[in-house]
Amino acid sequence: MTTTFGELRRLSVLDAAGAHLGHVEDVDIDPSDWAVRSLVVRLERHAAERLGAKRFLAPSFISLKIIHVHAVGDAVLLRETLDELAREMSGNTTSQVRS
Repeated sequence: MTTTFGELRRLSVLDAAGAHLGHVEDVDIDPSDWAVRSLVVRLERHAAERLGAKRFLAPSFISLKIIHVHAVGDAVLLRETLDELAREMSGNTTSQVRS
């Protein structure tokens, strides 16, 4: 089954516990094979603060690698909770804060 960018854009992003983290704003595509490598997620304030991505008077975004996505349907469901994602992000570069 395929999903179009129009269907993906603005979908809610939920962590493994069902907490709302934000919504899909964009995607990062590898032009060599046209595969989606990551989702650009516009974060809710609480998620941005927990992930260390909070910006003063501006929206916060994160580039979330596809390996973190468990399923896509009415929402994007992640494999990890927000706390697990924050711990993982502090230790490596599987996802990154974007400006």
